[in-house]
Amino acid sequence: MTQSGGPGSLYASALLVLVVFAVASRSLVISAAALGAGIVLVLRSLDVLLAAPPREKYLLVGTACILTLSLPFAVLRSETALAHFFVTLLSLLTAFLLTRSLEAYFQASRVALYASIGVVAAYLATSGLANFPLERMIPDSSSNGITSYLVILQANYCVASYLNRGRLPLLSTLLTLGICVVGYGRGSILSATVIIAANFMTFALRKNPRHFFVAIGLCTAVAGGLAVAYGEQISLFVEANTKIGSGLYDRHRDAIIQDYSSKIDDDSLAILAGADYRNTVIELDYNNNPHNSYIRAHHIFGLPYLALMLLFPLLSSLRLPWRLRAYPLALAAVMLFRAATEPILFPTMLDVFFFSVCFMMPRAAQRRPGATHG
Repeated sequence: MTQSGGPGSLYASALLVLVVFAVASRSLVISAAALGAGIVLVLRSLDVLLAAPPREKYLLVGTACILTLSLPFAVLRSETALAHFFVTLLSLLTAFLLTRSLEAYFQASRVALYASIGVVAAYLATSGLANFPLERMIPDSSSNGITSYLVILQANYCVASYLNRGRLPLLSTLLTLGICVVGYGRGSILSATVIIAANFMTFALRKNPRHFFVAIGLCTAVAGGLAVAYGEQISLFVEANTKIGSGLYDRHRDAIIQDYSSKIDDDSLAILAGADYRNTVIELDYNNNPHNSYIRAHHIFGLPYLALMLLFPLLSSLRLPWRLRAYPLALAAVMLFRAATEPILFPTMLDVFFFSVCFMMPRAAQRRPGATHG
């Protein structure tokens, strides 16, 4: 344990790596190890939880209350709601404890990200880049899942680096974008590109506001020049190697949204408490996978839980200076954007990264000279 009450970087690194590989592999053994490591951390740190600053304590207690009130309705639809209830609470508490030491959490986030990039790179080195290799990397998992996990890890690492070291990563963001291109996912490519753009604009703003506008103009000029000179080649590459060429509209996901929406249109209780998947395309065609974190969140715990998750970044950063929270909120928005087309959050064990981004903001503010703990 560090002096601030959080775990050291070695334990935090092991825990985050276990979480990532548990979600990616869907291994019960690795999942049990990840959950066990989180339970040990919570049990050893009860005094830290009890001494949480008011802002974080309200969030912890409020989330627990909403989950508890939603649980009876959730259990009526599926007994697995108990497992989701436990995973969400554990992810919430674990994220709070991990972020007590921003330095240890930064180190752990870096290890988890580069370990994941390393595993994917090692696989690609043996499989080659042709014929969409990430589709075959993990049984019963698409390339969208792999690239989505990397986007979540990258956004989390960028925030940890920014708030702890004041640095904006470049190498890892480029590697993540490269893997997303190999994985040909629209959402992941766009998310990775937005992270790079956010880093670039934040860097320019920190140097000098005038540099920001110069940089934007320079980028626009370069992009325009490349489009004029190599537009056809770029278009052919994008069309052949990604799904962006087919546009952002996805008729399969649109059918899922429309079908689930029809289940709650005429049922006020279902709007509040969530609806089941019976006789929807989610059940009939997609093996109960809604391909959308928000539908999944609403289905399991209902509207209050979904609303809280969407507002969590804002609630955790209320009254903090904009210079401190603007960049983390932008990266949290990237996480939320990516979750719109993949069930990677709400609730999964990857929630620990989402909650950590939220808890890092007030923690960074508390470290500033003259800061209060309100």
